[in-house]
Amino acid sequence: MSMQGLVPNSELARPALGSVGQRLRKCQRQADETMEPCAATPVRRPAELSSPTPSPLSLRQWRPAAQRNLRNQWSRLLAAKVRWLDAASAGRSHASALVNAHLSRSYMPGMDLGVLRDMPGIRDRASAKLAHKEVQCREMLLSTYKEMVKLIHAS
Repeated sequence: MSMQGLVPNSELARPALGSVGQRLRKCQRQADETMEPCAATPVRRPAELSSPTPSPLSLRQWRPAAQRNLRNQWSRLLAAKVRWLDAASAGRSHASALVNAHLSRSYMPGMDLGVLRDMPGIRDRASAKLAHKEVQCREMLLSTYKEMVKLIHAS
């Protein structure tokens, strides 16, 4: 194969640069020469820092306060976790009672009541009590949910 129609590698490596490319190269050269960025943002010198480096004394005084703050926050977090777990357990219990009352009421017409079936209106009264229990369980479940929402927003 002949090499006459090939372009040298150096020409392939350099794409045609317009005015943007030339400005970029110029900026890079300036940055290399001065070791400072070419951007218009001011360069902060060590003498211009807004706060001095903390002394060892202030570091020693800061650490116990930070550790105390962390211990206080950790105990608050653990207390919130305990309240959350209590509320979740109560909510689970209320939800279970609600489901049980609903299922018992729905199966009441076909349920074998044994000796109690001879009592007049026993099924209606039992269904009414179960319906009332459903309402109570639903209200307790809702209050537990609201308590959990308050726990989230309080943290």
